Amino acid sequence: MRFAPNEDDTKALFRRNHGCMGLKFLTAPFLVHSGHYRLFFALPGLHLISGFGVRTLIGPLGKHLRGARLQHKMILKVAGAIAGIAAAIFVVAIGIAIFTGKLARPISWRFPQGYRGWVVMEFQDPHCPPMAIEDFYLIVSVSGSGRGCTSSPIPEGWRYTRYEYIDKQGSRTKLAANGWNTNSMIWPISINRAKREWYLFVGTQQELNRSWKSRPD
Repeated sequence: MRFAPNEDDTKALFRRNHGCMGLKFLTAPFLVHSGHYRLFFALPGLHLISGFGVRTLIGPLGKHLRGARLQHKMILKVAGAIAGIAAAIFVVAIGIAIFTGKLARPISWRFPQGYRGWVVMEFQDPHCPPMAIEDFYLIVSVSGSGRGCTSSPIPEGWRYTRYEYIDKQGSRTKLAANGWNTNSMIWPISINRAKREWYLFVGTQQELNRSWKSRPD
């Protein structure tokens, strides 16, 4: 096989294989498919070739490109399979958590606007109302004295919890609750199951540090 066919050889090749007449030499910086003919990136001396000629002349390059495409498709398939498995595991975990009661309704703690200090919330007190439900949240209402009570049991399981100030007009302001980070305004302290009470502190870390001696539990 010659790697630099002359014009007569090229015309003869096309007449024999495709019945085409009058083809001229062409080179191109890219690969184009049009029917049986391919215009491909040609190294010096390579021209418009079709059929077996192309495969013969660019065989190694073609194999490399086909291998790269197959590798890309395989990577996409593997990534899709991993994503599908992860999503399935997540759905199953959520289902198990809901079924076993470990994932439950979120909670919204509400304090009077501007309140700072210790909070004591008493649960399972038959003289108090049950926790209200608003926008899917269980509402834990705290009075201006820093105390609250409900006939509902202590919430258990995995729950999203938010803390808010609420003013007399009902407008709410979310409070930062970042665990024990210094910019937090909410400091969960403990739960006394014997007394069925939940303790936390509302305020800055400096205010908390000054208030340990008055801790209610």
